[in-house]
Amino acid sequence: MIEQSGFLSPASGSGGSGTIYTESISWTAPAAGTGDVMIYGVIQAVNATGNQSGDKSQQASPLTITEAVAGPNGVYDVTLTNAISIYPTVTSGAVNVATKATISDLSYEVYGIDGALHTQGTIAGAHTTIDLSGLAAGMYLIRMYSQNNTATYKVIKN
Repeated sequence: MIEQSGFLSPASGSGGSGTIYTESISWTAPAAGTGDVMIYGVIQAVNATGNQSGDKSQQASPLTITEAVAGPNGVYDVTLTNAISIYPTVTSGAVNVATKATISDLSYEVYGIDGALHTQGTIAGAHTTIDLSGLAAGMYLIRMYSQNNTATYKVIKN
């Protein structure tokens, strides 16, 4: 069990409703073969008045970290769908690509719904953009791939 005591500074907002707080916790993954890891969180905000008036608590939904299992060739399967975020999904220009894990050799291809390849490239770093401003309005599929893994995302260009 990890407990944070003291005060957290807001990441955004001023402490009222809608304020976002973040906290980083260092941990070491269990040994291989242990199985999935579930992380539970409860936030309790107290106002230090000596009574419970105004105090709040919130239980977060559990987060499951699935253990990667090596395939028959000894390579670990990384699910790209869980490791990549593409936003906004409706755009007039570029889309943002954010990777949640270190992914080597990450590339992309942008296809129209007719199957035509419009653009392609590589992703370097945790955050980048894919420029769609030169494409006509319509629906496009962005195929992300790394080694033997692929994920496809739908984007609408207006």
